[in-house]
Amino acid sequence: MNRKKRIVIIAFAAALILLAFPFSHKIYKDGGTKVYTSLTYKIVDFNKLTGAGEFYTETKIYPFPMNFMSDDFLMAGANGTDIGEADGHNDILSDKLKVLIDGKGGGSSKGENEIYETPPAMEITYDGGNNITVDSDTYCWNYIDSSGKAEGICADALHPLESREFMKEFTARTDKVKLSFALEPESIEVRCWSESCLNKSDSPYESVQVTNGEFTLKEGAYIYQVIGVWNNEVITDADASYCFFGVLN
Repeated sequence: MNRKKRIVIIAFAAALILLAFPFSHKIYKDGGTKVYTSLTYKIVDFNKLTGAGEFYTETKIYPFPMNFMSDDFLMAGANGTDIGEADGHNDILSDKLKVLIDGKGGGSSKGENEIYETPPAMEITYDGGNNITVDSDTYCWNYIDSSGKAEGICADALHPLESREFMKEFTARTDKVKLSFALEPESIEVRCWSESCLNKSDSPYESVQVTNGEFTLKEGAYIYQVIGVWNNEVITDADASYCFFGVLN
């Protein structure tokens, strides 16, 4: 084999490797969704918390040219809807969100139909009067803006058992806790893990009964995750997760 042929073969092999080898590898903070991107395909290994409080797990391959679509767009398919079945996340929403809200977005206080572009903060009241405020971490937030256009945004965070250093915390003397939001969700789920489960994301959670936004702390040190779900005229099919570290002495 002459030198010219060897150069051609080497160049061809290098081109194949370049086209097939992922040049980008990302891990999202939603429990471990992984995205591998090459010049010819993108692989999304979903492991994402859904509004039902379960994890959506599936591996999808997006060939060229879909591999150049944004991760945010492809992540919108993390509810089991194939990208090919819709013309975009907002198009899916527009079929569901038909009500146009007039006169929203002004005023000094936010009510049930007020427009929130991201989930509201959660306030925790403990020991009968002490308060801390916790922002959402993982969420998918779908809303109608002031012009009547359907909008949607998703954000990802680490699994609660892997994000202790980012959590707000408190120590309580009494076990009753009250949760409140500027925009109250239609439903709330509370989960918890013992401190001994930290950095063990496969540990099963314990469900905590919630009544009218109130629940009972478990004795000792626990990681808590609150999952809120919103459905009203403006905020539809939206969910958000809030995590904190609580100690009951």
